[in-house]
Parts: sequence; C-alpha cells; structure tokens
Amino acid sequence: MGISIVCYWIVVPFPEDANFLTPEEKALLLARLEADGGGVRNDPISFKRVLSMAADWKIWICVLAYIGAEESASSLVAFQPTILKDLGWTARSAQAHGIPIYAVAFVLTLSSAWLSDHLRHRFLFTLFGSVLIIIGWSVQLAHYLPAGVRYMGMFFVASGAFIMMSITVVWLCVNLGKGVKRSVGMGLLPAFGNCGAFVSGNVFITSQSPKYPVGFGVGLGFAVMAGVASTVYYFGLRAENRRRDSQPEKEWTPESAQDLGDAHPDFRFQL
Repeated sequence: MGISIVCYWIVVPFPEDANFLTPEEKALLLARLEADGGGVRNDPISFKRVLSMAADWKIWICVLAYIGAEESASSLVAFQPTILKDLGWTARSAQAHGIPIYAVAFVLTLSSAWLSDHLRHRFLFTLFGSVLIIIGWSVQLAHYLPAGVRYMGMFFVASGAFIMMSITVVWLCVNLGKGVKRSVGMGLLPAFGNCGAFVSGNVFITSQSPKYPVGFGVGLGFAVMAGVASTVYYFGLRAENRRRDSQPEKEWTPESAQDLGDAHPDFRFQL
C-alpha cells in the first residue's frame, strides 16, 4: 500500500498528459507510439468492444503456455521439501539449499529477458524454457536416480518455468498493439494463467511420496503443452505477417484505423 501511494507521484503519465514535456516532445512521443503499436481509440470502453478483444486467439494460446509454466513453478513447493529431506538436510539447512534454485532461475530469467528484448525475438526463449522444464520433470520421473541428481532437476524446472512465464507475458503484450486491447489481454493472461496452481495443488498425492508419479507426470505433460502452445503461437504469427506482406497497401482514414491496433495491416507481430 505504501508503494502504491509513492507510485502516484513517480509513475510517468501518457505523453499527452505529461506536463513536464514540451508540445514538440509530446508530438514526437505520440508519433513514435503510433508507429510502434498502431492506432488506438481514446473513447469510453464498451462491453461489446471488450468481448471482441477477449476473443482474440493470441490471448488464449498464451494463456495455455502460461498455465503449463505456472503449474511447474507452483509444483516446486509441493515436492521440494521431500527431495531436500532425502539429501539428509535439516529443516533450516533445507531452506538454505532452496535459495540457489531460485537464484539460478533469477539470473537465467533476467538474462533471457534482456537478450530476447535485444534480439526482438521471443519464440526460441519460450521453447528453451519449456525444454528445461521437460528435462527437469524427466529427471524427477526417473525414480531411482540419486537425490542429488533430482536436486539438480529442480534447477531445470524452476529456471524453465520462470523463463517461460516472463517471456510469454511480454510476447503477448507486444503483439496486442496498445490501449484497451492490451489492458484486456494483460488482465486475462494472469487471471486464467495462474489456474496452473490449482492443478499442482491436487496432483501431488501424499501416499505417493517420494516418487510422486502422478505429480511429475502431470508436470511433464503441462510442460509439453506449454511448448506446443508457444510453437503454435509462433507459426500463427509468422503466417499472419506473411499474409500481410503479400497484401497490397490500402488507404485508411485516421478514424477507421484507430481501433485496429494489432489488426492494422501495417502492424507486424514480433516472433
């Protein structure tokens, strides 16, 4: 709550409302935003507009990818204590040895985020994340491996899950143009994507400890689903970009183009 109060003064407003910009600077920033994300209407939001925006397939394919990664991220809480206990660590020591898992995930996620933005490419990073998760769950399913190897597998699951979740959020955001539709998409993605935690909370059956065949198997399946969803998203965007490249240019009035956003024929999706 305290941070939200401070943010009232430090969050930068939209260019047209920023009183610290000169008229020339406002015009320049608005032109850049227009070129970056297509047109956007500023009139009041209607329920009909929101429903039409929420029907976009891009939002729901990203929700599937996010659910797959979220299920894996939240599953760590369920089986991590068992593996750390098998390694012979006490409760305090087990907590300390859980830190490196998230520290490595933090470094890899931050590195992937920076590199994907620098290259303006997202697909291979989400695919990399899903592959890491699949490796991690495969290690856990090999029940007879030493506890140390299974501990290593937790690094793969955590790193892959957080990489995929963060990149998926950005990947959807940059491909929704801007304005109301981006707000709708960014609200629906975490709202439905976090449903993956409902799954992980019900598949780790206590009587199956420490092998958890159902829990690990479901995690592996969701990781594959996340990778497939990202792949479908990539090829769908690439096909749409090629279709738009092949179409002849069409003249649009400012009024008719303002609500097109990512549907504008000049808009190209980031892959």
